[in-house]
Amino acid sequence: MLFIINLDYGVPVAGKSSQVPQFLLEENIQPIHCTQPRRFAVVAVAQMVAKSRNCEIGEEIGYHIGQSKVFSERSKIIFKTAGVLLEEMRDKGSNALNCKVLILDEVHERSVESDLVLVCVKQFLRKMKDLRVVLMSATADTSRYREYFSDLGKDERINVLAIPSTGQHTIFQRKVLYLEQVTNLLGIESDDCSQTYCEGSSPDTAIADFKVHMHKLIHDLIIHIHKTESDIEKSILVFLPTYYLLEQQWFLLKPFSNCFKVHILHSSIDIQQALKAMKISKSHRKVRFSNSLLEGASCIFFNYNYC
Repeated sequence: MLFIINLDYGVPVAGKSSQVPQFLLEENIQPIHCTQPRRFAVVAVAQMVAKSRNCEIGEEIGYHIGQSKVFSERSKIIFKTAGVLLEEMRDKGSNALNCKVLILDEVHERSVESDLVLVCVKQFLRKMKDLRVVLMSATADTSRYREYFSDLGKDERINVLAIPSTGQHTIFQRKVLYLEQVTNLLGIESDDCSQTYCEGSSPDTAIADFKVHMHKLIHDLIIHIHKTESDIEKSILVFLPTYYLLEQQWFLLKPFSNCFKVHILHSSIDIQQALKAMKISKSHRKVRFSNSLLEGASCIFFNYNYC
């Protein structure tokens, strides 16, 4: 049986990654294996679920990233990366899916590993009639996944649970400001913002290399947000396309260590070090610098304090 859960961004943060496995466990449907696209997410969600169930990580709730296996035979929910699951299926075949439910989370974040996992799971579903597979996403095109799995067989059921935006008042209001609006907000006069701040003649031809002016603009915007927002627990998340750019912004904020706690979230950062970015600070404003998913893209989220 295949379930596809699509939760629109317009809905308040629902915690599907941490809650859906627990809903299944409460119905005594276990063991449950869950994939996440990144190692950091695997550990963070596993720790979150273990804390909510008042157990030590590695007991009822465990995880597996790379060579780090933190689970036991008693573990009922195990989180892992798509790469780990793919390696297990390569070595053990369908025996790697020794679970009642397989949850593939964030399926819209496609990669070579995640696509190959879907191919293998589809093949195994033809033989493993008792296996339940759940695909979860916030933005995936459910029709494409339903069509992909539609030829499994007449007895195979595919259920789609789509929760669209309600249009009602949400917890986290979104306000989008573009380059010209940001410069106006900061009182910066510029005849041609694209020429001043962007590499390339148009947004379509822009590349990931930042001009010095763009570094300063991002830095000034962070300082502006900090000065105009009194609630210190509201943090700032900045997406930038390369690790070098993350470091550049980190160095710019280093003289302001009395105001900010700055964290870089990147695959090269130690997991335990990265997890410190998730703790709420009551004395300093948190600024998180992370990789953007799109090459050349950059953006800033304010009030990103629900993780």
